[in-house]
Amino acid sequence: MAREAQDDLRITDQFDFEIFWDKHGKQITGGVIAVAAFGLVLLYWQHQTSFQAEQATESLAHARDSGSLQAVVRDFPKSPVAAEALARLADLYYQNGRYPEAANAYQSLMSDFPSHPLAVSSKIG
Repeated sequence: MAREAQDDLRITDQFDFEIFWDKHGKQITGGVIAVAAFGLVLLYWQHQTSFQAEQATESLAHARDSGSLQAVVRDFPKSPVAAEALARLADLYYQNGRYPEAANAYQSLMSDFPSHPLAVSSKIG
């Protein structure tokens, strides 16, 4: 008799997926949707960031005069490409004898990008 009672408990304690899904299905579905939405947002953000970095690099590669270099600095103000553009702009001003503008560009490079490797060389300029 004790054996039959133990067998009955084992049968009723088994996992029933339908009951589990009825109780927790909405939470599980909501969680999966939330994780998928977060993943898609993260993927989109990563794509936009890499696209903007490529665009900044391409803009810097085509910049030859002071106006286009200033545009790179203005369009991508916090990127490392802006530091490179400021250094090139300062060098261009210096080579053309426009020393006050060169000094301002070097100063901007040092103040806006103090940890950038070109900021150290801008102290010499």
